[in-house]
Amino acid sequence: MDKLPENTANLLDTEPMLVLGCNNSEILNLAIAGFLAGLFFGSIVAIVFWVGFLVLPFLFIGPMLAIYFGGTYLGKAKEGKPDGYFDRLIVSKLNAMGIGESFVTRAGFWRNTR
Repeated sequence: MDKLPENTANLLDTEPMLVLGCNNSEILNLAIAGFLAGLFFGSIVAIVFWVGFLVLPFLFIGPMLAIYFGGTYLGKAKEGKPDGYFDRLIVSKLNAMGIGESFVTRAGFWRNTR
């Protein structure tokens, strides 16, 4: 029986790259952002032309464009960065805005107060 490489367990911990160098969670984030952008622009077009069903094409086109163009950009930006870099970057930006508290973002010296 063939011997498995020593780093097999580490390969199981990382998410595989699916499309354009992005993993599953990044593709999902891009699809949600595209859906919301499509809903916004589709609503504007529907209000301008006074035809409500014009929102539906934008709900499908938005995620497709976001995954293709956003995935291409994100795949190029991820080169040389560790796994989960952009996820942690987004969480740290949300912490800086006061949304959520999952990281310690205090700058300065720590001292013992006893």
